[in-house]
Amino acid sequence: MSEEKEGRREVLFVEYRTLNEAIRSRGREFLLATSIMIPSSLLVVIFAITNREQLGESVHLGHQPVAAFIPLIALALVLIPYVLYLTTKELDDLCFERIKEIEAHLGIKGHRRIYEKATKHWWFRFRRDYLWHIFFLMWIAAYTFTAFRLFT
Repeated sequence: MSEEKEGRREVLFVEYRTLNEAIRSRGREFLLATSIMIPSSLLVVIFAITNREQLGESVHLGHQPVAAFIPLIALALVLIPYVLYLTTKELDDLCFERIKEIEAHLGIKGHRRIYEKATKHWWFRFRRDYLWHIFFLMWIAAYTFTAFRLFT
């Protein structure tokens, strides 16, 4: 193998490792943000429910219960990691697309081999395409319902 081809091969391996680390890093960031914000949102809603009477009404907001607006903060604490998930997934898809190109050029099948095997199972598509959406939409629905209930 010529020195130029070997140099190109090494550059592709470095890019391959860099892309893999970027995917791994984004995944850790997403899980960290979610593990902080979801429990925090739950604490915010519990505070609103348990202190509904003490919080009273807002004169500036048409004599609406203050507690009813607090779940909107919880909703924001859920929407932030949901947006982070959506953007992370898009960036990861772009990285995996490039990784597949590199694998084809280098003649290796790391991610492609796993992907080809996993896509044969129903749970893979459910996990990849639906599970996180269901998780976040469940929290969004619960907090929206709670906010409406606290208005009454």
